[in-house]
Amino acid sequence: MSEAQESHLVPGRECGECTACCVVLLIEDEDFKKPADQACSHMVAKGGCNIYAKRPSVCQNWHCAWRFMAQLGDEWRPDRSGVLLRSDENGIIF
Repeated sequence: MSEAQESHLVPGRECGECTACCVVLLIEDEDFKKPADQACSHMVAKGGCNIYAKRPSVCQNWHCAWRFMAQLGDEWRPDRSGVLLRSDENGIIF
């Protein structure tokens, strides 16, 4: 995530133990492939990624809307709500 993107994060809002994107996302990078809706083999229990610095581009470019939108309460964190929202320059995409 770029510094400009980080500046738009809701203060104090971290992924924590949420690993919803590590399960839901389809990864089709040249070096690593993972079907959608299957836990990533690099996912760390209690949250995180053991290849974070070299994670696939789809992971690097993922922007969880819950981390950017203050109007979404804590109950909207993906592991609590069961809903994964992505934000981009055009707004929110479900």
